[in-house]
Amino acid sequence: MNSEILLFDMDGVLLQPGGYQKAMAETVRLVGKSLGYTEVELTPADSATFESLGITSEWDSSAICLVWMMLPLWEREPTLEVPSTLSDSVNLGKVRVDLRWDTLFEKLDQSKTESVDPVFCAEEILSINHHRERSIRKIIRSAHHIEQSLTHRVFQELALGSQVFAHTYALQPWFDKESYLLQYDRPSLTLKQRMHLVNWLDDERHSAAIFTNRPSRHGALSTPEAEIGARCVGLEHLPIVGYGEMLWFSRKRGVDVRALRKPSPLHVLAALLSSKDVDTKNALDKAAALTLEGQGDAVWEQFQDAQIYVFEDTIAGINSAHRAAELLSVHGVHSDWHLIGVTEEATKRAALTTAGAMVFNTLADGLSANSIMRESKENTSHYE
Repeated sequence: MNSEILLFDMDGVLLQPGGYQKAMAETVRLVGKSLGYTEVELTPADSATFESLGITSEWDSSAICLVWMMLPLWEREPTLEVPSTLSDSVNLGKVRVDLRWDTLFEKLDQSKTESVDPVFCAEEILSINHHRERSIRKIIRSAHHIEQSLTHRVFQELALGSQVFAHTYALQPWFDKESYLLQYDRPSLTLKQRMHLVNWLDDERHSAAIFTNRPSRHGALSTPEAEIGARCVGLEHLPIVGYGEMLWFSRKRGVDVRALRKPSPLHVLAALLSSKDVDTKNALDKAAALTLEGQGDAVWEQFQDAQIYVFEDTIAGINSAHRAAELLSVHGVHSDWHLIGVTEEATKRAALTTAGAMVFNTLADGLSANSIMRESKENTSHYE
């Protein structure tokens, strides 16, 4: 019988990511307050809209929010600089401006293309013909750097908690906070459902891996956020190809990490190999050879006629899988790919459907409808 492989995104699929949503909203609120805004609110629906636009990292979306908050301030004071800390408040008095996140989303939606990274599109649309173009580009390009980005600095301390943040980065914390991830993240599956999945994976024909843009413990200054999530859902034994692995590999190759992680097919292909016990380094090397250099390898032949299930809540992951399937097919490896969207949020459902995914309300529904958890009596399919 052919092998069956499950590839899971983490946030929104294996986990209900309350921690990241809370940290994102609080980061934007605190930074907005330091800029003089009387009230800034970013709702869970706003966070979902960023994801539906393909901007899946809160590091990027919070930096884009910072740019959006700076634009009205630059109209009042063209030479104003972004504060380096929350205590360096902008002295322009109280700012009472409707930030209109919906207007931002309309601009980002108009700028996106399937072939170009959505964060790059956001940078282009926000900076073009603006007198602070260099500042805008710097804010967005430094979004992943703890020493350069105000939003990154705040978000990481809230997500990790002040103690873990201080230990990880050797920086003095600004708050006294417990980890938002530990406080607000919840597993998507019940204990019984998770045990059923673990039992299913005990079959030698079955395997799985996690591919996520969550930071992971690989390389210098990487944080174990993906590993924390895997423990939360009881799947810590699964291989993880996370942001830490992708960042390490991007530095090894001398390329921007955004060119390698999803929606690049490299990300899902590395996870596919990892699911078959290929070590991370070799998995990334083989995936890069196929993706970047068009070089096939006998290692991919094991996926001939395999059933591959990709569980995602973002179009970036679905597009990664689409392109991975096409690459393997070009090299004579034909598998059955099942692209499964997981979300109840209307905007994301529409985006995932447009991207070609079958969309389910929950992970349990998606697993059950594909015969992976059909034996569990707890689940009722809500496939649309």
